[in-house]
Amino acid sequence: MLNEQLKSIWTECFDPKSQVLAPLYFDDIISGGVACVGMNPSFDERTINRFLREFRPNKNSNARQLFSWTGPDQDISSLCIEEQMYAKRTIQYYQFHREIFESSNLPWYQLDLYRYRASKQLEMDEVCKANPHFSKKSLELFNDALRIYQPKAILVLNAAVVRKFESTYECKYDEDHGHHWVRISYRWVPAVFSGQIVRSMATPNRTLFSWYCKQFLARLENGDFTPPE
Repeated sequence: MLNEQLKSIWTECFDPKSQVLAPLYFDDIISGGVACVGMNPSFDERTINRFLREFRPNKNSNARQLFSWTGPDQDISSLCIEEQMYAKRTIQYYQFHREIFESSNLPWYQLDLYRYRASKQLEMDEVCKANPHFSKKSLELFNDALRIYQPKAILVLNAAVVRKFESTYECKYDEDHGHHWVRISYRWVPAVFSGQIVRSMATPNRTLFSWYCKQFLARLENGDFTPPE
């Protein structure tokens, strides 16, 4: 369902000749896991080419050519999902995720606001400004994904995403426990917003935020959360 909606958005918004990359397709639903929310997936050609050489040694290993959007009949969703699983195990961006979930039994997944692959956030901003319909439909899809995945908790790891969350969803700060609550459809979900602890992810701040997230996840596993009235 979600991937069909995703294809529809790309079909409506992007010409196959525009050299836009195919979207990052949704993986299998992990109901009750922890959603790590970012702005959009990157496109690291060097890492993807390494993945292609390792897992598709006798096939096309040109990342940009292989992952370019060619239309709604394109069928590379499985390859995209495999590549992202590889990225979660290997690339630097996910080092923070691997670190905070190392001692946790909770499953986690990355759930970005936009499924558009871009190496710089500035490019993502320009795409949204140039194509408001794409931005609107993408955020509607993200909201659908949250309702379907039903995360047990949300970690928002990008300051720009925090601002969007606060302007889109009803959010309450829990002063007794130092985290937020976000209303997703009919229920309250505990959430950590990166800006509430640190303003940047420089090394000292990153260490503090990592410690805080680990404490939050430990409480989550113990069921130590009471949603607001």
